[in-house]
Parts: sequence; structure tokens; C-alpha cells
Amino acid sequence: MAFAATLPDGPRVLDIGSGGGIPGIVVAIARPDLVVHLLEATGKKARFLEATAAKLGLAITVHHGRAEELCDGELSGSFDIVTARAVAPMDRLVSWATPFLRTGGTLHAIKGDRWQGELREAAQSIRKVGLEVISTPDDQGRGAAAEGPKVVVLRRTTPASDRSWSND
Repeated sequence: MAFAATLPDGPRVLDIGSGGGIPGIVVAIARPDLVVHLLEATGKKARFLEATAAKLGLAITVHHGRAEELCDGELSGSFDIVTARAVAPMDRLVSWATPFLRTGGTLHAIKGDRWQGELREAAQSIRKVGLEVISTPDDQGRGAAAEGPKVVVLRRTTPASDRSWSND
């Protein structure tokens, strides 16, 4: 719930790799002001998310598919906030998440103790896809020694129509 409280106002949120619903379902419960979409590649998990949302009476949209396959369609450039927890190392995560962000939108990557190394290793990828780091766990008083998840926040600085992230 604490993570949901840190998210900025912005009506559309996409949680990539939603799995068991964390943080996506928790965000939808804690922040009814947000329109929450969940993206899950595994069919069984996607069905679980749909059933859980229905049981809880949450107006969540679940998308079944891989981020790199769905990023060119109707979801492209349409989210204010993208969240991801334990999906991939930062260099891959930024290439998957960026296409979904509108210009000025933010990626909230929930990371573990290796967040600093991942951020260093992804520096070139972050620049290539048109993101800038705007907040790290150190800024939030949750540095490497702190317990629990660490959140790295990046903002999209390039126009949503810019395809510099593409592998084409």
C-alpha cells in the first residue's frame, strides 16, 4: 500500500509482468483514482488476475501477452505511469516499458538490493530509449542498506511517437 501512495496523479497505470497482482491489484485497491491495466504474459496468471479483480469488484483491464509484442498496438504511448516488479534487469525493462509511456510519463521500477548496479549497467539503454532517472532509493531515504523493495523512477523525455527504443 505504501508504494501506491508514492505514485503521482495520472489517470492511466500499466503494471508489466503482474504475476500474482503485486503491485497492480494493490495499486487498484489503494488508489481508486487511477485506471489500472495489468499486463501478463502467462495465460494462467492473466486468468487469475481477471478472476481476482472481478471477485474484488475492481475495474481493472488485464492484457495477456508479452510487453515487446503488445507495445506497438493500442497501448503504445498511452500510460502516465508504468510499474514493474521483479520482471527483468533494468536494461531490458526500460526497452519493454518505454513504448507504453506517454511523453512525460514515469516508470516506477521496483528493485532489490542490486538496484545501483542495474542502474549503472543500464545507463546507455536508459539514454537510448529516451528516459531520465528522476528518483532513486537513495533520494527516497531507502538506499542499499535499507530493507525491502527499492523504487527507481524514470521519466520519458522523448515524444511517444519516437521509436528509438525499437529493435528494428
